[in-house]
Amino acid sequence: MLRNNDSIEERFKTFIKELRNYVFEKKYLWVWVFDQHNALHKYNVLTKYPYLLVKTLPASLDKIGRVIVSASANNEEFPKEFETWEKLSMYSGYTDDEFLEWCKMRNYKIDDPQIKSQLDSIRLWTNSYPLELDLWHMTNESNESNEPSLIDLIEKTSKYLDRRGTQIKSKHQEFRKKLDHNELKSLNNCVVSMILGSTKPGAIYGMNRQFMYEKSVSKGGDSRKTIVAIHPLAQQAIIDSHPDHPLNELRDMVSAVFNKNEYSKDTIGRFAELYIKTLLEYTKTLDFKITKPGKKRTVAHDLNFKLSQIIKFIGNDIPTESFNVEENTLFLPQSDNYPGVDFLIWAPNSETLFSFQVTVGPLTSHKKSKETFMTGEGSLKNKWANLCDTEESNVKFIWLAPDKSLKNDTSRDSLHLSFSSIKNQFPVLGDLRC
Repeated sequence: MLRNNDSIEERFKTFIKELRNYVFEKKYLWVWVFDQHNALHKYNVLTKYPYLLVKTLPASLDKIGRVIVSASANNEEFPKEFETWEKLSMYSGYTDDEFLEWCKMRNYKIDDPQIKSQLDSIRLWTNSYPLELDLWHMTNESNESNEPSLIDLIEKTSKYLDRRGTQIKSKHQEFRKKLDHNELKSLNNCVVSMILGSTKPGAIYGMNRQFMYEKSVSKGGDSRKTIVAIHPLAQQAIIDSHPDHPLNELRDMVSAVFNKNEYSKDTIGRFAELYIKTLLEYTKTLDFKITKPGKKRTVAHDLNFKLSQIIKFIGNDIPTESFNVEENTLFLPQSDNYPGVDFLIWAPNSETLFSFQVTVGPLTSHKKSKETFMTGEGSLKNKWANLCDTEESNVKFIWLAPDKSLKNDTSRDSLHLSFSSIKNQFPVLGDLRC
């Protein structure tokens, strides 16, 4: 019963009580949704009416209702305040069918192989996140015809990746500035776990939950949790935002893997590859003496220079973006199964492209992938030569491996880069027991 002198709060409580009785009698399910609830924490109003409803409703609703709270992942109050609640984390983008419908709505000709390749590329960069796809679509939108050309899409993708990557990088840097020493250390460990795909660190309270999350992975019957970025573009931006990369954490984690006998050679090889690529990306320094097989290890190519540009690309083909052929360039495929090689380096002075395959096992285990890359008219070797505007003979394949793996290779056409020769630049390789 409402009285005239009742406060608004008392009136609302009476309304809730009566409505609850009605829902109970009718056997309805009463659902309350609170959007962006965590934004209220900084105003210290959650103990006041009507904001305290989020805390009081679960008890009063009991079995006749549900409370759904939407909150940004980065707010640390959220997991503490609602840690007993059932949580639903959403990190997935469009499904295949949903993405095709989105393309049709945006008037993209998915039946054109070249345009489809561009669409697949941006889909991978964004993990098909609706927001990211729409941001990409709106880039240069006013300059487009009803049916954008391949050139339009390449330009659109380049500008989107640059602009959006800069935004994410800036937001991550702002996040880092608010962390204390222990939180920064936790964040660094999370970044290393993200880069290597290794088991998540014990403490993740410093993780940037806006762009990173825990993910359960299973392989070969082994199940573990690692840290991943919400999409590849976010991972790239997070890495770029660490000017002083957590090299110590990276060193310790890789060294721990190399010093244990519990990991397979495939796993160790993957860690070695990621370690080398990560340090190359951050130091941008190269000191490689590539040799021919044999006891004398005659130096065939001496690469000693700074890397001027780094190009990361998605897919199992060559990059679609252009690059400055006058600059020393590191190419980093983002595909885990890029055919034949793990990374490539363009040296303009000699007009030579060096492609590297990292392995800790027998070279024969990668023989087929080398042939896939190097041979045939439509081979990747041919495509890379065309991209770099150089002769096919200037595309070199180099085995990057421990001395033990290289010593049995006596092929006159082979080129080697031994782990022992680059230990000064990549010191953790000295811990490898293979």
